[in-house]
Amino acid sequence: MLLASRGVEIPKVPNTQLHSALRRLFVELSPREAHEGMVEVLKQTRNLVPLSALLEQLPKSLHMAALSVPFRKADHSRLIAAVNTRLEDAVDWA
Repeated sequence: MLLASRGVEIPKVPNTQLHSALRRLFVELSPREAHEGMVEVLKQTRNLVPLSALLEQLPKSLHMAALSVPFRKADHSRLIAAVNTRLEDAVDWA
């Protein structure tokens, strides 16, 4: 867990209050601590091999979004097509 790896003691509260308690602790982390912790968690919990082909086709600015949002493999080509669509054409999308 991100907070525990940063030496933050996890509060002993009922499950119904745990999310709120952890959120309060998380927002106290510095942006650097939060980012580094999130990267560690992603590296431990996500297998990036299936996403490597997708990431190669996306601009770097969209890499974190692609890693954060669960995309079905079937949707990868649609995402790439949307990213590569000219702005003038995308404006007409409904």
